[in-house]
Amino acid sequence: DTHVKKLRAKIGEKGDYIKTIWGMGYKFEAEENGSDK
Repeated sequence: DTHVKKLRAKIGEKGDYIKTIWGMGYKFEAEENGSDK
């Protein structure tokens, strides 16, 4: 989806947090490694 692609580009490396769920939509999934960046 073009809108999600543009959103990923705007938020840079954090764009990896947006996961595509095929047949459903999208999900925001933050890393839970305990570090605050």
